[in-house]
Amino acid sequence: FPKRYLNPMLILAIDVVCSVVASIATLLVFVLMGKWYPMWYFSLWWLGVSFVLSLICFRLWTTYRTIIRHSSLRDFTRLLGAAVVKSVALVLIVGGAFTLLAMSWRLPLALLIFDVTFTFGTLIVVRVLMVVVYDFLRVNLPYNDQTLNVLVYGNDEKAVSLAMRFKGSSTY
Repeated sequence: FPKRYLNPMLILAIDVVCSVVASIATLLVFVLMGKWYPMWYFSLWWLGVSFVLSLICFRLWTTYRTIIRHSSLRDFTRLLGAAVVKSVALVLIVGGAFTLLAMSWRLPLALLIFDVTFTFGTLIVVRVLMVVVYDFLRVNLPYNDQTLNVLVYGNDEKAVSLAMRFKGSSTY
């Protein structure tokens, strides 16, 4: 299995699509609950601004790097930070443009909470799926290299001869 991972720009595109889908899901939740029916132009603004803000936030936080085998708590906090800033800016920009903020504080706050939750949850699920698919492909592909990596430390003749023996081995 090739050691090269997905292109970071492809991962950025996947992140942006997931974020916009989460924003669509946020609007759909309010429509399906019957609590609020946004106008079509509000929905278009919501999705367009969500796209632009997602792209900006994910680029600033560089959430699209080191996905496979290197995800840590720091990566998840960067995802959460990008999702929170995107959602707060989204509610402030779109809510301010449509005077949503002047009506009540409950609707913008609910939109914010749902958008952060859906965006962060979607990004985490996609990250986990990427790792699972990568592991599955790495183990199950027929041309998989089942050798162990060994670090040979030293620069004398014994280290060089040991490295040469390992090089021809099917195990190491």
